[in-house]
Formats: sequence, structure tokens, C-alpha cells
Amino acid sequence: MAATESPSGGVKRSRSPSYPGISLDVAIQRAKKLYDIEKRHAAPVATIAAHWGYKFGTSSSNTSIAALKKFGLLADEGARDRRMARLTDLALEILLNPQPTGSIRMAALLPRIHKELYDKYGASLPSDASLKHELIMTRNFTESGADDFISQYKKTLAFAGLDEEPTAPAESVAPLRHDEAAVQERSPSPTPSASTVTPTAVDGTTIPIPLVGGMSVAITAQFPISEAAWQQFIRVLDAMKPGLVVESEDS
Repeated sequence: MAATESPSGGVKRSRSPSYPGISLDVAIQRAKKLYDIEKRHAAPVATIAAHWGYKFGTSSSNTSIAALKKFGLLADEGARDRRMARLTDLALEILLNPQPTGSIRMAALLPRIHKELYDKYGASLPSDASLKHELIMTRNFTESGADDFISQYKKTLAFAGLDEEPTAPAESVAPLRHDEAAVQERSPSPTPSASTVTPTAVDGTTIPIPLVGGMSVAITAQFPISEAAWQQFIRVLDAMKPGLVVESEDS
């Protein structure tokens, strides 16, 4: 931790901004330990520290209590010798729900700096070196504080399942023929490929249209539509015809 000279001439130790000093998985383990002993009851903070094997007032004790508060797992009241704390409803939801994924993700993003970075980067974090530079230059972290935070933040994201970008299910699309590709390039508006022209679940009315040979198509839209919209729809269908229609053998 870097040191600077204070106005009075003494040495003032610089500090990083507030952040959870332990990762979420460790915080939940400590919440579980507290629940096993105290259940839903409030307990003196000094007693809670002892449950975790710490002496009250030490760095380890203060870091753990502060982290659980930042993750929304612990609520306290009072001060000094009268300070009490208890597990929050969010902590109980995580500990007692057999599938607490949503609550875990909520807790992971409760610390302000976690939410800000996740809103900015999502799961696609820059390199550790780039993130460290940002933390030091724009958020006034110390070098050691930045290193500690990055380690904790990445562990928390991984534990909460927030370290991977959500992906849409892959669609099976047949390769376009040359004429289909040409149609898509000159279409007046984005249109689906031939293999994906099916009604989608949207708010509106679905109208099934029977066709020769027992087949049918369906149109889903918010009817009625304007004459201009209808004419555009007809033009788009006509432009898509090479990719949707095959010549019959007896034509």
C-alpha cells in the first residue's frame, strides 16, 4: 500500500476504494457457518467473529463482516460493544433455497463497483493489466488493492456463473444457394433465410393459410396493417420467392 505525506507532516497511508475483501463463495461459506450456530437470530459482532475463528477487531474479522454486508448477506445495527448483526433475507434465500442461482447473482452484483464494472464489461473483461490500470488511474486503487480486487471479482463472477456471455441456441440453417444470397442482398428490409421462415411467438394474430398439396403457411402480425405495409410485405415475399419456392416436376 502506497504512503503519502499528510498536511501535518506525518505519513498517511493511501487506501483503495471500498470493495469486498473476500469473494462471494467465501462470504457464503461464512454465512453458512453463522446460520449453523445462530440461525436467524442476531448476535454480537464480536461473537460472530469468534464463530469464524477470528479475534474481534482484527483485519480478518473486519474484512469478513464488511464483505458480507457489501454482498447483502449481513445486516448490523448499533455500535462498538452494542453492535449486533444478523443474516439477511437474501442470505437465507441463498442458504435455504435448493436452487439459489438468481439470488447468488443478485448478491454478486450488489457491491457498487461490481455492478459498475459488470454493466461496463459484462463477462468480457479486459486483460488483468488493462483492468488494473483502469482501477488505479480512474478509481484511485493502490497497486496491491487493484490486484486483490481483480482476483476477488473474477472469482465472484465465476462462482455466480456471470463469467460467460449468454449465448442463443444455435440454429440449423442450410447453406444458401447463389440465387438465395443474391435475393437477401437486394431485399428492401432484413428477412429470415429460407430455412427459418416460420411464425414466431409475437403479440398479434396468427392466420393459417392452407395450400395446394395439404401444406399450409401462417402469417403472424398485429392486424389490421396499412396498405403501404401490405404492399411492402408482398414485395418482400416476391423477392424471397427463389429461396422459398421450387419448380415442380410437372410444371
